[in-house]
Amino acid sequence: EFGLIHVRLQTWLPMSIQVCVNGREYLARRLDRAGIGYEKRDNCFVRIDDLPRAQEMMDELDRRNWPRFLNAYARKVNPWMAADNELNLFGYYWTARQSEYATDVMFRDAASLAEVYPALTDHAIRHFHSPDVMRFLGRRTNIRFSGPAHSHLDRRVEGVRVKHWVEENSIKMYDKQGSVLRIETTINNPRRLKVRRIATRRGRRQRGWLPMRKGVADFLRRAEICRAANGRYLE
Repeated sequence: EFGLIHVRLQTWLPMSIQVCVNGREYLARRLDRAGIGYEKRDNCFVRIDDLPRAQEMMDELDRRNWPRFLNAYARKVNPWMAADNELNLFGYYWTARQSEYATDVMFRDAASLAEVYPALTDHAIRHFHSPDVMRFLGRRTNIRFSGPAHSHLDRRVEGVRVKHWVEENSIKMYDKQGSVLRIETTINNPRRLKVRRIATRRGRRQRGWLPMRKGVADFLRRAEICRAANGRYLE
């Protein structure tokens, strides 16, 4: 379903497991089953014949039952997950160590992107200041913020990339496979962001805006924040 992935088991207690999945490999297999034509180069789609349907397929990942999916892999690699073991293990609390959420803009050809890309990178590094980057990532620009915010422009063999950091989280822009403009938000510390959820305060159950958790329970909100950040950056 997700193509080639890796499941990494720590062989001493608490026997942590790390699972890496690739959303684009998932999409390629969904498109194959649906009979939708596409062209994929490395980890990038340069053509999809039915973009609205492809977007619907990707959106389904936001609401997926991740504990059930991940527990299936845990049972494959950890024999102590059996119901009748003397360690009395009760399963895993699944979190995201790091998540990357990308929005790809597919140009008709490499020449069309090459014509505008130098101006985009120049604008991003010269005119996006720290308050702009903070707004992209949904952070308030007031005196309560005392962390670092900075931007970098890197020229590599693969191309030119602009990356903006606000503390541990970032948003970047780069060109892929000649004709794809990618905006990508990476979340390393979700507690810098907010989610509206129920929590216990002074012995009472209340709903409010609280720090986002690493756990899969907040994956839908994580995707919402990243999609909005990419959209603000593109605008």
